Amino acid sequence: MPVTEVSSWAELTAAVKKHDIAIVDVYTEWCGPCKRAAPIFKGLSEKNPKIAFLKANLETPALSKLSSELGISSIPTFVVYKGGSVVKQVSGLDFASVKSAVEAEGGSIELTEEAEGTGSFCAVM
Repeated sequence: MPVTEVSSWAELTAAVKKHDIAIVDVYTEWCGPCKRAAPIFKGLSEKNPKIAFLKANLETPALSKLSSELGISSIPTFVVYKGGSVVKQVSGLDFASVKSAVEAEGGSIELTEEAEGTGSFCAVM
């Protein structure tokens, strides 16, 4: 399943409710680790078609309440949803923790070679 960019809070909540498991990449354009995560996230979406992969730009005006609603303090943050509810938030390039969260909810996700390492994050101002 391709990565889907959401542009509003309503679009995000509707999208995560449509799928058993969804992973949202919360990012900004200026964040270096977010830029490194993008192709890895895309690769995961191609390898795991049963999971919804969504992207949400924290600086999109219609997503302005995203950080306060979800308590996001660093980016990238990967938010794992099960049945429309948040089950885990993972800060930084820590795809092993994303995998653990998906598997803890009874799902299955196969990591790409690029996703196996961990990395850094940026602080949200």
